[in-house]
Amino acid sequence: EAAGNSALGVTVAWLWQQRNESEISTHFFQRVREEGDRPIVEDHQRILDAIRARDPQASREAMCDHLQRVIDHLISVFDWDSRGKAS
Repeated sequence: EAAGNSALGVTVAWLWQQRNESEISTHFFQRVREEGDRPIVEDHQRILDAIRARDPQASREAMCDHLQRVIDHLISVFDWDSRGKAS
């Protein structure tokens, strides 16, 4: 919505719905809460600021940086078995 892109808005809404209905996502977020982790507010603010500034390069960089931190964190929190499933 902030980007003024209705296709993006619909896609994001669908992704949130999938996340909320996903068993593995529920397990992930339960583990994250147990670990006491909180969202990186500064990352989210940087993304929002770049979108508001209509700066596509800064938006992309902010989102990529954020997603890399999330991925790194999830890998560190979960033990993965040989089939790629969280234990």
